[in-house]
Amino acid sequence: MDTRTGYPIVERDKTFIIEPYLESCSCFVRRKCLVINGESECEGIRGFSFESGVRKTILVDVFERPPMVQDVGRYGYIFKRIVREEQVEQ
Repeated sequence: MDTRTGYPIVERDKTFIIEPYLESCSCFVRRKCLVINGESECEGIRGFSFESGVRKTILVDVFERPPMVQDVGRYGYIFKRIVREEQVEQ
């Protein structure tokens, strides 16, 4: 059980590439979302701060929520550290 979330960690040190821009997405309401590994992510990453114009490779821990938790995905993500940063012209 993870003390930060109260849920079990199912994967440690998963690598995510965060694109340097936000993308329009329709989760529960229309808004701007992170683009992670080429796909829009509605919920974001706990502890991670997006920075426009910077592509980041990061490590996260993945936790699994119980089925009774509604209006969010099955998995959540906790930021651990930055592996690489790259300034990108937009």
